[in-house]
Amino acid sequence: MKTKRSWLVWFAPLVAAVPLALANCGGSTSNPGSGGASPDGGGDTSLSGSSSGGGSGSTSSGSVATSGAGGTTGAGGSGSVATSGAGGTTGAGGTTGAGGTTGAGGSGAASGTASTGAASGATVDGGPDDPCTNGTYRCNPAQKCDPALGCVQCLTNANCPPGGAGNANLKVCVLGSCEVCGADSDCATGQVCYPSNHTCHASCLADGGATCGGGRTPICDMTTGACVGCVTAADCKNTAGRAVCDATTQQCVQCGTDADCKGNPAGAVCDTASATCVQCEANTDCPMARPVCEAALHTCVAGCTADAQCTARNGGLTPICDTTNGRCVECTEASQCKVATDTCTDNLCLNAGCGSDTDCSADGGGATPYCVGTRCVACINRSQCPANDRACTNGMCIAP
Repeated sequence: MKTKRSWLVWFAPLVAAVPLALANCGGSTSNPGSGGASPDGGGDTSLSGSSSGGGSGSTSSGSVATSGAGGTTGAGGSGSVATSGAGGTTGAGGTTGAGGTTGAGGSGAASGTASTGAASGATVDGGPDDPCTNGTYRCNPAQKCDPALGCVQCLTNANCPPGGAGNANLKVCVLGSCEVCGADSDCATGQVCYPSNHTCHASCLADGGATCGGGRTPICDMTTGACVGCVTAADCKNTAGRAVCDATTQQCVQCGTDADCKGNPAGAVCDTASATCVQCEANTDCPMARPVCEAALHTCVAGCTADAQCTARNGGLTPICDTTNGRCVECTEASQCKVATDTCTDNLCLNAGCGSDTDCSADGGGATPYCVGTRCVACINRSQCPANDRACTNGMCIAP
């Protein structure tokens, strides 16, 4: 009996140790590609999420660090949509590529710090749910596709300045438009970059801020010398519904990240282009019952199965149902275009009728006076929009 008891005393610890050893056989559960919360819920690089790396995939849009050793690299979109590689780097409210272009404090990978952009103009690859390739955004061949902003003039500084006389000074990509400056270093000695309109001016420090006056930029930023709308959120306390100081424009806006939209009846996602709360920036923001994010209105809708479901969507601009992906588009074949000579390319009606701005509006006063590629649009660059507008995306002026 004594011998049996001794045997049990020796054998029992070995039996207890076996499950522990087996538990470790699978290796570490940590993900070496996860450098931070991925702004994308499965590879989507839109505002609500940006391109995922090889690692994690939080569905929360507006995460500020992209993850993964497999993350797409520093193409640096406007407001840099490019996500960084291993252990993605974080900008102010978003991620930047290698020296990514100036971005807003918006959601997903769209935003970066207020600095000038990258030298590379490489295309941003946002993975299988990239809105630039999954049908969400259909850009004219003359446009660039930013997964966070949509169809824009530029992704990085390498896409600037645009062609044409008088554009040589538009050398910095900010929120998809080629601008004069994104930081003081882009200006001549003694001048500073005003973030409200991305142009160079004399510092307001010399006269104690008297230069700033009123309007949209009543405050002299004592750190930079620029006249701005706000320096901190405290400056936005009297602006109803706009309690956030945007890091890029230094204007009071509704949101800088998705966290600012929590409980907002308009939606829980911060749209990078407008800095407003919306339902979605990508399909991954939508519920299963309404799985498609309509890019123009940022609303979640059920996928279409017939043209009749599309006639009232997006202001009638996308009346045709592309049944291959359940999206409402402008066309799936040339016969659906309004002009007989149009061709249907990437669900867009393209024609040779627009070769210059004069083909769109002879007096420059029409609703779509600018020609981009073969399409007449409301704007190509933010500077062509009203002063209060924040960006020009998808050929439209975007107000905050």
